[in-house]
Amino acid sequence: MRPVPRPPPAVDIAPLALFRIAFGALMAVEMARFLAHDWVRALFVAPAYHFPYPGLAWLRPWPGNGMQWHFGLLLASAVLVALGVYYRAAMAAFALGFTYVFLLDAAFYQNHFYLICLLAWLMVFVPADRAWSVDAALGAAPRSDAAPGWALWLLRAQLAIVYTFAGLAKLNPDWLRGEPVRTFLATGPDVAPVGPLVRHPLAPWVLSYGGLVLDLVVVPALLWPRARIPALAAAIAFHLANAALFPIGIFPWLMIAALPLLLPPAWSRAALGALAVRPARSARAGARDDSGAPEAADVPPRPSRRRSAAIAAYLAVQVALPLRHLAYPGNPSWTGEGDRFAWRMMLDLKTGTTTYTVVDPGTGGTVDVDPRATLADWQHRKLAIRPDLILAFAHHLRDARRQAGRADVAVHAHAAMALNGRPPAPLVDPAVDLARVAWSPRPAAWILPPPRE
Repeated sequence: MRPVPRPPPAVDIAPLALFRIAFGALMAVEMARFLAHDWVRALFVAPAYHFPYPGLAWLRPWPGNGMQWHFGLLLASAVLVALGVYYRAAMAAFALGFTYVFLLDAAFYQNHFYLICLLAWLMVFVPADRAWSVDAALGAAPRSDAAPGWALWLLRAQLAIVYTFAGLAKLNPDWLRGEPVRTFLATGPDVAPVGPLVRHPLAPWVLSYGGLVLDLVVVPALLWPRARIPALAAAIAFHLANAALFPIGIFPWLMIAALPLLLPPAWSRAALGALAVRPARSARAGARDDSGAPEAADVPPRPSRRRSAAIAAYLAVQVALPLRHLAYPGNPSWTGEGDRFAWRMMLDLKTGTTTYTVVDPGTGGTVDVDPRATLADWQHRKLAIRPDLILAFAHHLRDARRQAGRADVAVHAHAAMALNGRPPAPLVDPAVDLARVAWSPRPAAWILPPPRE
C-alpha cells in the first residue's frame, strides 16, 4: 500500500497572500453593502423576534445603533485584513464578529455565510501576512516568501469539501430531472446577453448536469496540470453564470477569489504583480524550485502533533456534518433534517404557508395566530419551509403567554409546503402540541412525510 502523501513542509506564500487580500476586500464590500442598503436594520434591528439556534437563545442583537456600529467595525477589520495591518488581531475580530452575526438568527442561515465563518477562522491561524502586507513591510510580522504547507493544504481541503459535497447533494431525483434550475430560469429575470440562451429548453439540463460535474471534478482538475486551463475557465464561467442568474449574493465572487489557492504559486505572483503590489521580502528569501516552494533556508518545520491532530479533527467534523442527513429518514429537502451545514446549495425551490392555533386547555378557548404579525417578511418565508423554525416559533408563542402570567397553552401548527414545482402538501402534524415538543437532534416524528408521486 502506498503511503498517504503529506503536505510539503513549506510552500510559496503568494496564494495565501493573494487570498488574504481578496478575502478582506470582498468582506469589506459585503459589510459596506449591508450598511448602504439598510440590511442591518431590516435583518437584525427591525424584527421583534429572532429564531435561536439550539443553546444560543441568549444571543441578542446590540441595542440602539449597536448593530450598525458592529458592521462598521467588521468593515474596518476587513480592510485591515486586506492591507495586512495588525493582521492576526483584525482577522480574529472579523471572525468573531461575523460568527456572532451569523448565529443571531437561524432564519438568516445561508451556505455562503457559513463558509465565510469557516474561512475567517481558518485564516486566523494561517500566516498570510508574511509578504504583501503592511505588517511585513514595517517588521510587525516575520518577512518571508514561505508559508507552512499545512496552511495552504488546509484551505484547499476546505474548498474540496465544499465542492465535493455540493456535487454529491445534486445526485438526487429532482436535480437529475432539471429541477429546480428549470423553474429558476423560467421565473427569473432576463439577463443580457444570455437571456435567450437560458430560455432554451436545453438550458436546465446543461446547467444542472454541468454544475453537477463541475462540483465533483473541479478541485482535482485544477490541481492536475493537464486539466488546469479548461477547469479554470469552466469554474470561472460557472460562478459568473451563477452570479448573473441566481440571487446568491457574494458567494460566486468568493469562490472565484479562492481559485488561486488551487493553482501554482506563480499564478498568484503574476496576479499580485498585475495589481502593482510588491512583496516585503526577507533577507533570506532565496530561490525556488520548479514547484514554487522556497529553498530550505525558508522552510518552517512540519506541524506539531497537536496541530496535526487539531487539523485532522476539524476536517473530520467538516466531512461528518454533510453526512448526518443519512441518520434521518426521508428527504432532507422536505424535512430540513441534516440540511444545514451540509453544502446542499441551490437544490430546492420551496414555498409555504404557516399559521398557528393556540388552545387554552382550561377554558377550551382558541386563538388563531398569523406569524406575519410578528415576523419580518424574510423570516416568515423561511418559517414556512423549515420545520425547526415552525417548532421554535411555537415555543415563542408558548413562552410569551407564560411571561404574561397565563396558564400553559397548547400550540398547533398548520403548515403546507410546495417543493420544486409540486402542489402544496401538509408539512407538520397539526394534531401535535408543539408547545410540549422539545428540540432534539433525533428524527422528528411530527414532521409529515411528503406525498407520494
